[in-house]
Formats: sequence, structure tokens, C-alpha cells
Amino acid sequence: MIQRSTRNTLFFLFLCLVIANCSESKSSGIVFKDGFASIPIDIDAPKRNLSDFVETVEVIQLEETPNSLMGSILEYEKIGENIILRNFNTNSVIQFTEEGKYISSFSKSGNGPKEYSFILSFWVDGESVFIYDSPNGRVQEYDIQGIHKSSTRISQSAINSIISKSGKFYLSTIRPIEGTHRFYTIMLDSNGAPIDMQIPYEYGKLIINGWGYSDFALLEGELMHHYANNDTVYIQRDGQFEPYISFDFGDNWAWKGVGEIESMEDFDAVTRQKGKVFTIAPIVSNDQVYLSYLHEGSTPSILVDLKTGKSATIRDGYSSELRPIKYEAGQLVYVANSTVLADFVNSLNQVEVKYLGHASLESIESSENPALVKVKFKDSSEW
Repeated sequence: MIQRSTRNTLFFLFLCLVIANCSESKSSGIVFKDGFASIPIDIDAPKRNLSDFVETVEVIQLEETPNSLMGSILEYEKIGENIILRNFNTNSVIQFTEEGKYISSFSKSGNGPKEYSFILSFWVDGESVFIYDSPNGRVQEYDIQGIHKSSTRISQSAINSIISKSGKFYLSTIRPIEGTHRFYTIMLDSNGAPIDMQIPYEYGKLIINGWGYSDFALLEGELMHHYANNDTVYIQRDGQFEPYISFDFGDNWAWKGVGEIESMEDFDAVTRQKGKVFTIAPIVSNDQVYLSYLHEGSTPSILVDLKTGKSATIRDGYSSELRPIKYEAGQLVYVANSTVLADFVNSLNQVEVKYLGHASLESIESSENPALVKVKFKDSSEW
């Protein structure tokens, strides 16, 4: 039996009170309290173009070889200075230099003891590449050359995402644990044995993640958790997840006041409410948040300066052709299809665009591989 965390339950109750108070307030700025921030979101705020907020851009062309033809890029990882990507189309892991030159790749597709049949979750921890092979219920660990290092059996089902940190595994689940315990995360030891449950919730939502992001992310070494249909990001401090940032959509939040979701019909009734927001995708750094949300068929994004509380809304800030992935060293990393990169670059007025290595706009346009685009935003005083 997994032991539940009472401290986390207290944080959950505290969160409910904070969110309730913030929802009733008409404050237009971020509310900070005890390491927790509530950010009011105005879906009717004026929308501007992404190019209005860009200070500098770095573009990385991913070298196209027979072993590095990329499909969709869902994650962005690093080992040292090298870029590690999962090729969704070929079930392989590919390594590039920081300038996009192809180094190596490996694929261990199969059902053997050192193989994987499908990559549900992929991440880097230290010098190792980890792959969650969901059909076979195990995590496979490899070095960057594809040499197998370990295999860990994962007995839990209905896993949405998984990650490892400091010798432990963290599972994000979408169903009650052991049929009764309602917690978003399960902590496992290095052998895959459950040792804790954290982030309690009251009502199940039949959560469906359509953004393609992992539920877990790292912020300066601290683990964060977020569900696509949840308005709160949690961060782990001293071994416990606690509320970190809440996005207050007020009455425009589709899940406000909703109880248990017991069927897809219930789910559809919530998500099809006209004018309401039911799913969000926040990317968080130490000083900025880039929050995308689905509203009336469009996907605007809100750029928030956590230090000043200033925010701005970006028209179509998220798209499958220009998709934000994660913050790195003060820049937001996007994956850009070669067909839309020229439009983005040409929309930038007097902005420095640097092509790394021997890349050029012309060489990227002639490539089938997507490009990586690192954007540094202007100081919020210029928004």
C-alpha cells in the first residue's frame, strides 16, 4: 500500500482557499503569497503578433542525413552541449551538436529485454537516455550510443507521463491509484516500487492531453507537474509537490464548479461550452511564463514577466508549424517547419537573426527537417 502525504493534502486545501480568494478579487496583477502566484488571465485582452516581442533569434538547422530525417519533434533534451531528440516517426533517438550537425542515432525497437516497442515518454537524466516503453510496462535506460544500461519494471497502468530524478521515478496518472486514491503523481524507488503519492485532487476529469507535452518539466533542477486540463502548475520542494502558479481565467474557465466526470459525454459537455477555456499549456522559466490555451478554435499565448507582473497576449502564439517547447538559458526554444520559418523571419523588423553553423534561410527551406528557433524576448518594459 502506498502511503499518502499529509503535508501535500494541506497544500491542496491551502490552494483551494487561495484560488477562491483570487477568483473573487478584481485585481489585475499577479497575486504572490508564500511562494505561490495566481495570474489573472483576460481572454479578451488585445492580441499582438509574436514578432512585436522578439529581441533576438537564433536558428539551428538540423542536418539532414539518411539517419536523421526528422518527423515531429515533441521534446528537446541536452547532454552537455549536444541536442538529443526523439524521432517520433522512426522510434529512434538522435544526437546533434549545438549547431545542428548530426552526430549519431540509435533505435532499439522490438520486444526483447533490452528493447522498446513504443516510446510514450522520453527524457535525459545525467548522461543517460530514458525511454518509457508503455506496451511492455518498463523504463529502459541507455547511454547516448544506445548501449543498454538498465531496465525497470513499471506495474502501474494509465500513465500519462513519467520522469526520473535523483534515483526515483515519478509517474503522472489519469486514474485513481489502486482504484481509490486520487493523486496526480506516484513516486517510485529505483526498483519501481511505489513509495508515495502526491498532488491530491477531488474530482476526476478524464484528462486528455492534446498538446504533446510531458506532464513533467524541470525548472533549475526542480521538478514541476501540470495537467492540460488543470489551471495550476505544481513544483517539488523538499521532496513534496506544492502549488506554484495558478492561472485565473475566472468564469471563462470551463472546469470552474465542475464535479465528477464519469463519461465522455460529461467531458464533452464541459469542453464544448461556448467561449470557455478547458485546456492550457504553460512553459515556465524562472522569470517568464509562456502560456498557450485553446479558445474558440484558436491558440493564443500569454507572455508573463514573473518579476514585474506584466503580461501580453500573442495572437496564434502556438501552432503545430511554430511550436514552443521549453525555455533554455533565457530563450524560448521553438520547433519551426521549414515552410513557415521564412514568414516568421520576414515578420521580424530590425531584429537580429543569427543562423548557427553554416545554415541559412535558403538551406533550411530546401530541407525536409524542421529547424530549432531560440527566441529571446524583449524586456517587459518594451511590451
